[in-house]
Amino acid sequence: MTNELTTLTDEMIELKDAIARYKFELKQLEKKKEQLDIKLIGVLKENNVNEMNLGHCHFYLKTKQRTAFDQSLFKEEHPTLFEKYYITKESEVFEFKLGA
Repeated sequence: MTNELTTLTDEMIELKDAIARYKFELKQLEKKKEQLDIKLIGVLKENNVNEMNLGHCHFYLKTKQRTAFDQSLFKEEHPTLFEKYYITKESEVFEFKLGA
């Protein structure tokens, strides 16, 4: 059993390291994409363009509205009703920590 656990934990450590590296790389790529989005939006606004086809790219800038439920306001104005429908859920959690 000990050998099997050692093998599994070694694999888990390698996997967690790989995931951490990929998450970091993904964050860097997402930051770069956000910077490019901001630059594109700036160019569109400077030129008063809302929509454009350029080669194989299609991009546009438009305003959207969305409707959302304001849970904080509802809780403040109707605390009894909020508590009536507030639920607590239970779930199982497995954690694997390094250097415990």
